[in-house]
Amino acid sequence: MRVESSFIRSLIDHHAEDLYQKLLPLAELQRTNLEANEKLMKELADPSSRLGIPRSKKQP
Repeated sequence: MRVESSFIRSLIDHHAEDLYQKLLPLAELQRTNLEANEKLMKELADPSSRLGIPRSKKQP
């Protein structure tokens, strides 16, 4: 059992930095998506006072 745990630990130590560098952009993307979702939820919770008022059509 001790050999297995040292093998796993050496694998983690060897690949940790590489995996961290690969996961960092995903974590940033997740943070950005979370912020966008929170903003959208606030907008949906507080509807505009113009809700239901038709937009004017653009004239060519």
